[in-house]
Amino acid sequence: MEARTFDEIVEAYRHARAKHDITELIALKADLGAYDTLEARTLSKSIESAIYFNTGDYRSSLTTLFELLEMYTDQGNLKGVSGVTSEIGTTYWRLGDYGLALEFLLRGFAVQEEIGNHEGAAATLNNIGIIYQQTGDYGNALEYYYNALELHQRYGNRHHEANTIGNIGSVYSRLSDFNAALDFKQRALELQHELGDRAGESNNLGGIGSVYMAMKQFDDAENYTRRSLALSSESGLNYIHASYSVQLAELFISTQRLSEARLQLDEHSELYNQFTDVHTKALAVRARMCIEEHKYDDARNLLLQVLEEATARNDRGVVVTAYEYLRDVAKGQSDLESYIFYNEQYQNISSELRGAETTRRVAILEKEREIEAQRRIQERERSILYGALPQHIAERLIKGEEVADHYDEASVIFVDIVGFTTISSTLTSQQVTTLLDAVFGICDEVCQRNNIMKIKTIGDSYLAFTETANSDQRVAN
Repeated sequence: MEARTFDEIVEAYRHARAKHDITELIALKADLGAYDTLEARTLSKSIESAIYFNTGDYRSSLTTLFELLEMYTDQGNLKGVSGVTSEIGTTYWRLGDYGLALEFLLRGFAVQEEIGNHEGAAATLNNIGIIYQQTGDYGNALEYYYNALELHQRYGNRHHEANTIGNIGSVYSRLSDFNAALDFKQRALELQHELGDRAGESNNLGGIGSVYMAMKQFDDAENYTRRSLALSSESGLNYIHASYSVQLAELFISTQRLSEARLQLDEHSELYNQFTDVHTKALAVRARMCIEEHKYDDARNLLLQVLEEATARNDRGVVVTAYEYLRDVAKGQSDLESYIFYNEQYQNISSELRGAETTRRVAILEKEREIEAQRRIQERERSILYGALPQHIAERLIKGEEVADHYDEASVIFVDIVGFTTISSTLTSQQVTTLLDAVFGICDEVCQRNNIMKIKTIGDSYLAFTETANSDQRVAN
């Protein structure tokens, strides 16, 4: 096969990264070996980081990103600096350090806004939304997601658009609005399948499975989860595979298939240990299995570890699960004092996550989006009306008036440039525009002086009318 040019490698990298195509990323890094330039070395480092990230080696990805940040800083490349800064934030998220994740994401976003990197800013807004979602601030999460979605749609980035639509669905699932969750996730899934985004498709298949689990529709949940695992395994998407492998084990427990759950957890334990947040969730699922088997001391020890790890990174969704299971342990051991304590903690955090304030913020955000959508519709309608009707008629229609004026006597004026087709064929487009502006400008002046109402221009024609009867003769039908 003929070697790819550097420009071809750059374009292929853009697509491979959007699709999380690890095989293509590895091939592109090899192709760059033929180029010994600073630009090529910088791109090679960026590809190296993407390979580490997509295979779940976040520590190596982080090290590579800091090296890349230094390279961009030395080059004075602000776009590169802003993008890598945001990527560092995203990597800290995967490592479970939400504080550093938010710090770097906000820092990257500030530079992207400053230099006008709108697509980069949109992607960063989405990732900031993820941090707020992980920490249970669903109102802020939705606000960032919707702002990101608007920018993705404006600039035509369909891969990121699909990702953000799926994330919005995840928030609605957390808020127990399952119909909305499924609607958003199905929309995202269809777009990702169309784009060939296997990582996005695999993630949303598993996400739909999690919604069905919350709805206790376990057959559908297992179907979607297994489809996600098959695709993520085939595509080498380790993080996604680990996440939904834990989900499958949890589903086995929900359907009283404990031996299958144990086998699932044991066979994939090394994979879970590669990812901080997945490891913690796997411990929580093991604890739940111990509760089902009445091994309460084992469950309690596991859950205290889960609580410590989740609290350290402010993963409030896992924290509330830990308190829920600790409450169940206390109930199983007839420990009333511990039951009251853990139940109080569970209820307090649950209320914060799904309580009145969150519901209010989400409702306000939805209403603001509804108002904004209505405003845009009205602007389009005004534009159409002003283009088709005289201004005073259009304004009356916009105010809601029923316009059905009648004139006993009126004169219609229709002006046409004779031989315009022949004339325009000998002129440039700019000369044709200048000619029409001059002719119609004179027509406008004549109409204004003589109280004649301009209707519209149609190509090289000018349409107007004047009422020839007295104004007090005008009546409405």
